Amino acid sequence: MAGPLEGVVVVEASWGTPGRIAGMLLADYGAKVVAVRRPGPGGGEPAALANASAWDRGKRLVCLDPGAPADRDGLHELLARADVFVEALGLRQARRAGLAPADVRARHPHLVHAAVTGYGQEGPWAGRPGYDSLVAARLGAMMEQAGPRPGPKFLGHPSLAYTTAFLTVIGSLAALQARRATGRGQTLDVSLLDGVMAMSPMNWWFNEADVSYLASGNETGFGRKRLITDMFLCADGEYLMMHTGGPGGFKRTMDLLGLGDGIRTVPEPEMGHPLDDHEYHQAREVAPEVFTTRPRHEWIDLLQRADLAVLPILRPGQVLLDEQVRHAGVVIDATDPVHGALRQAGPSIAFDGAPTARPTATARTAEPLAGVLAALAARGRPSATAGDAVTAAPLAGVRVLDFSNYFATAYGAKLLSDLGADVIKVEALGGDPMRPLPNPFEACQRGKRSIALDLKHPAAVAAVLDLVRTADVVMHNFRPGKADKLGIGYEQLAAVQPEIIYCYLPGFGSTGPKSLFKSFAPLLSGFTGPLYEAAGEGQPPVRRTIGNEDYNNGFVGAVAVLMALEHRARTGKGQRIENPQLHSSLFVQTHQQLDADDN
Repeated sequence: MAGPLEGVVVVEASWGTPGRIAGMLLADYGAKVVAVRRPGPGGGEPAALANASAWDRGKRLVCLDPGAPADRDGLHELLARADVFVEALGLRQARRAGLAPADVRARHPHLVHAAVTGYGQEGPWAGRPGYDSLVAARLGAMMEQAGPRPGPKFLGHPSLAYTTAFLTVIGSLAALQARRATGRGQTLDVSLLDGVMAMSPMNWWFNEADVSYLASGNETGFGRKRLITDMFLCADGEYLMMHTGGPGGFKRTMDLLGLGDGIRTVPEPEMGHPLDDHEYHQAREVAPEVFTTRPRHEWIDLLQRADLAVLPILRPGQVLLDEQVRHAGVVIDATDPVHGALRQAGPSIAFDGAPTARPTATARTAEPLAGVLAALAARGRPSATAGDAVTAAPLAGVRVLDFSNYFATAYGAKLLSDLGADVIKVEALGGDPMRPLPNPFEACQRGKRSIALDLKHPAAVAAVLDLVRTADVVMHNFRPGKADKLGIGYEQLAAVQPEIIYCYLPGFGSTGPKSLFKSFAPLLSGFTGPLYEAAGEGQPPVRRTIGNEDYNNGFVGAVAVLMALEHRARTGKGQRIENPQLHSSLFVQTHQQLDADDN
């Protein structure tokens, strides 16, 4: 399969969900992924497991038991030909099978080995069972999950599995970059604990009251912030989700709700001016009652025409029928031997310079190992150098220019900074509009340098072009057309830096019926199904889920950049990438599929 990862060989031996999702993500973009499954029906899992129709798409399956000496030799033959080994065997089984990190490193020094566990390779919890629900409970995530009753709630959406899969892929691709500098592979210690922490920084934050900003003020969150972001029940029994972010959004919303009297017009950014008592009462107590007076479609039409961020809250799977989703072509029709024709969310990232073939079928039958080894024989066996070359960090020497506002794109750039990239945040003179929310703002800015420029001034654009000549990556989330007007569109930047990787992360896409809509969390979590999924069958949707589209778009943005760096290392070519927030929200719903009758 063509794509940015063409030529990369991955062996994935995962009994749990995160490794299987990581393997799917790599296979979707051209890596040759060999999935090792245990003997028995469904590879040790129920034969009718519907998720396998998505999570095993694009892979070749072999049946091996790492605990059996004969099968173990076959596995090592595969590893000798691979670049990446993703496994979730668990500490004890990996050691018994001779696949502990030290064993793999000694026998395959070229290999990037991603070992996925519950709590990591070392530490007081290392030996504990590594199931996602147990890890979420132990770390307090179930207490953070919204719901209709007090106390902990089960995480109905498998956000922890997806987040851990993203970290596995991000670490693996970064380690491939490091291998080019050092000539050697390395072990990645990836855990579900890491997955919880990676989707928590905007909420788990110290302040004087020792509470999250979401919990400060009142039970609906955000307290006196001049912001409404919540779900609302409408007259027809359906729910919508809205967000008043953007210039004048709060005041405009209150006027449309008929609550504008006494609501002040304040300088931007609005969120920097706390609500007074009257405004607080109107926004937090009266506004929800107003929404119950009209059906959902009327409110959505009214608010969208006023350029406000609002979407319906849909049930799982319904979004696959949406007009914007159909326009983007991110839904694939797959043929599954067990379930027949299925409609599922497909690859979410568009690479202009490395287009990817669409997966259409899932293998459920294991192939003979000899045939798979023969297919890999042509590439030879990767080897490691014996030198002592080192690199300060996996992405040392990579420069990223981050033009984003708000959280999602900035979080993706932060993940690259964590891996050693030099990330320069370029802000307007008035600053990022999210600065009045210090918890999420600082959670996605760690490790960056910053510069403020007025891009409407020619001298500022000239300064940006000078920076671009020294850069490897540009990331932004402007609405379609704005970057070109400012002089920082892809063609404009590629003219001065042909090898630039230009990562565009809009809300809904550069074209299509919803392309100009505003996108703020948690609108897309409601639109794509997780709010109903997290609530449980027969329940109304929850207000928010653990992990959301901001995190997911940041994770997929970092994945996209690393894939493009891999492609550029092989071909010398930069390219434009597009990964809308809608598409990454769809990706974390690959387990929700429709049948031939759209049920």
